[in-house]
Amino acid sequence: MIRLSAFAQSTGYLLSIPGPVLVGALYEHSGNWRAPLVFMALLMLPQLAAGLFAGRDRQVG
Repeated sequence: MIRLSAFAQSTGYLLSIPGPVLVGALYEHSGNWRAPLVFMALLMLPQLAAGLFAGRDRQVG
């Protein structure tokens, strides 16, 4: 169980590294917050699906 947690946390941190840079670049390019907010809202959809999938009622063996 510890290895699964360590894998999930480290993978999550690695995937989140470019987020602030991309949001900043979108803001600089567009000049307003619409594009960065749309980008973050679109990223929320696969996160929601992954959370629902990961939160299923089951045993990890």
